Amino acid sequence: MKRSFNLAVLAIVVMLLHISALAQLPVATINIGEFGQAITLNPVTNKIYAIAEPSNQITEIDGATNDTVLIPLGTTSEPSLFGAFAVNPNTNKIYAVNVVDNSVWVIDGATRALTAVPVGIHPVALDVNIVTNRIYAADSDSGSVSVIDGNTNETVSIPVGTTPLDVAVDPLRNRIYAVNTNSNDVTIINGRNNRVIKAVPVGPFPSAVKVNPFTNKIYVTNTTGNSVTVIDGATRETTTIAVGFFPDCLAINPITNKIYVGNLSDDTITVIDGATNSTSTVTVGLTPFGISIDLLRNKIYVANGESNTFSVVDGATNSVRSVPSAGNLILGIVVNPVTNKIYAINNVSGTVDVFDGGKL
Repeated sequence: MKRSFNLAVLAIVVMLLHISALAQLPVATINIGEFGQAITLNPVTNKIYAIAEPSNQITEIDGATNDTVLIPLGTTSEPSLFGAFAVNPNTNKIYAVNVVDNSVWVIDGATRALTAVPVGIHPVALDVNIVTNRIYAADSDSGSVSVIDGNTNETVSIPVGTTPLDVAVDPLRNRIYAVNTNSNDVTIINGRNNRVIKAVPVGPFPSAVKVNPFTNKIYVTNTTGNSVTVIDGATRETTTIAVGFFPDCLAINPITNKIYVGNLSDDTITVIDGATNSTSTVTVGLTPFGISIDLLRNKIYVANGESNTFSVVDGATNSVRSVPSAGNLILGIVVNPVTNKIYAINNVSGTVDVFDGGKL
């Protein structure tokens, strides 16, 4: 009798584990062409945009049906691995860099019409000010930031430091921050008149920048310095915070004032408390390439490229759950907080996996 009871309990446990595993499977896997590179979405239209190379196309995914439409980009196009996209949901325009033709593609989300706007040499990253409808491209080889007028597509070039690799916008104060990797500084630009305000020294080999507009703090990863520099937007004074090994990506939850730093070489996320600058460490999967935050549910999604998983971090407790991807080499992840759907782009398999956030 006891043996039968134990077997019954074991069977129930196995069944529950099986149901849990099934719940983590993607609800859809969408082919986007060879070598998926980057992904973004417009939460207003519920459209997802994934770029693949060398197939030189953007795949538009309907978030409601998972139907796809291909937007050809031409034969000489080549997207940037990271920072390739920016979206203005107010105008329904999507922006993507073309590092070969030294241009930015402008895609009309309603008509899918494509316009190539010339910028500086080797653009690698983008950000958009949705208030002023200006788009900023970091032109790494020309040491400049190109400003695109979202209404006319006219451009202005602003000289910054050496090898700008990332750019971020503070829409509340109309300030733009460009990370200059080889001059180890951040150029602050006045968005009203396109003039440089100041270059602020940071740590060695800065690579990524994000702004918390609510606190007027700017966060910069110093890749070889294993640190994050915090710039006070009002005083331009800096603070250095030790993080993990080879930090190269970050994301901010402005509601909780928490900053999440992806450390590529020790497979961790450093969580910075924006109020105190205290830190905690969360272990995730191999090589965290990208971070996306669901602000409504306070969940953090981390793309673990070399373990073919993504981690779901509870923003309140820092507890972690690992979810396997159906594809290979996850390079990026985005979440639509309106639909609670998560989209992971896989490089080797050229696919996008779609997950139901309610089942994770």
